[in-house]
Amino acid sequence: MKPFELLVWGIVAILLIFGVINLFNLFNFEEDITQEIKTGLKLAQTNDLLGHTIKLKTRELPKGTFLTKKTFEEERTSFAFECNNPKLCCIRLAEKDKNDICINPVDWDYDKVLFNNLVTIKNSVRCIIVEKVPVCRVYLGSYPAQAKVLDIEYNKGNPSSTMKIRVKNEGETNLVNGEIELVLQKKVEHEWKNTENQFPLQQISLLTPGQTHEFIFTIEIGTTGYYRALYKFGSQNSGYDTNNFDFNILTNEGCKANTNEYPQTMYWDENYNAEIRTCTNCNYAYECATVWQNIHPRVNYEIMTKEKTYCLKISEEATCSLEAGYDE
Repeated sequence: MKPFELLVWGIVAILLIFGVINLFNLFNFEEDITQEIKTGLKLAQTNDLLGHTIKLKTRELPKGTFLTKKTFEEERTSFAFECNNPKLCCIRLAEKDKNDICINPVDWDYDKVLFNNLVTIKNSVRCIIVEKVPVCRVYLGSYPAQAKVLDIEYNKGNPSSTMKIRVKNEGETNLVNGEIELVLQKKVEHEWKNTENQFPLQQISLLTPGQTHEFIFTIEIGTTGYYRALYKFGSQNSGYDTNNFDFNILTNEGCKANTNEYPQTMYWDENYNAEIRTCTNCNYAYECATVWQNIHPRVNYEIMTKEKTYCLKISEEATCSLEAGYDE
């Protein structure tokens, strides 16, 4: 074989060796990021981390790296990719016109990602539960908007109290259409149970990265006890965060039920009459209702004024307590 032919075949052999090495390295890159994403998805589905962004390693991924939804989606889960940095990501493939030319390094759709060029990119995962099914997303490019409840300030009022809740967008993209909800619980026999108090959702249309906002809720409570205010803040594109504040409504020892006074009866409707009971030295309407509730726990006394409370009964002659089975 001539020297020139030997040189050519030598160059071809070197190129083949480099090709095999590059292909082997590509498989290693794909295997590494695949395992990291799988681990992140498992963590993201645990109770403590649901709704929260889990940041993975910032990686340098070579040209040709290819990820597909089938690798990560498990039975009874929903999975999607999202490339969210316009400097790195092309328009989503399903939205791209056939004449569009993209020079950015990442082509993507909800079910696949292809790296057209070598790129250093941030990666993260987040899961929520929708109708008992984990819904998970892998974010590429920037860390997504992330809802966070920073703190809760309680201001006891007279007769209503207020709570100021400070929230933040901890991500790198805009938080859109954020909502905060309040559930009020009461401690009953060592268990927290939801009360019947209803609070309307409060909303904010936009929070930019790092921006904070304050929501204010007014809370009126009718009876004494230990309470917990549960707050959940989030949006469709930011996951969610929860926080709570415990407080108590104390008994006014000076508030007394006028048990020696016979109650007044008033017509309520065609089925019921209202029985009026009175109190002395009460500061709030709920205190009067509470002292009578403590005397007759099976009777439902309602808030009226700080001097009066009422209950509903069927009979015009009998009292609420007699109808409830108490002897008088």
